[in-house]
Order: sequence, then C-alpha cells, then structure tokens
Amino acid sequence: MVENETSQRQLAKVLNVKQQTISRYITGEREPNMDMVIEIARFFNVTVGQLLGTEEY
Repeated sequence: MVENETSQRQLAKVLNVKQQTISRYITGEREPNMDMVIEIARFFNVTVGQLLGTEEY
C-alpha cells in the first residue's frame, strides 16, 4: 500500500494534480480527460491504446 501511495504521489506531482485525483482515476470514481490520458501514457512510456487496454504491449 505504501509503495502504491508513493507511486501515486510521484505521478500526481509530474501531472500537476493532487494524489487524490490519481487515486480516483484508479478506483474509477473519476475519469481523466483525453489530455490527461495522453500525459499518463507518456509518463509510463506506453501508447494510449496500451494504457486503455485496447492494444497489446
């Protein structure tokens, strides 16, 4: 759990959002807009399709 929270904090800092926002994306309480999806894909160095599960790695 602590490792997950640390990762969420790191991602939130890079994306300039609150850690709570990242947590809500993960739990499905909130959905990121397309610009944010692109930024998250860039952070993880994957395509948007890979991030969304519509494309294989």
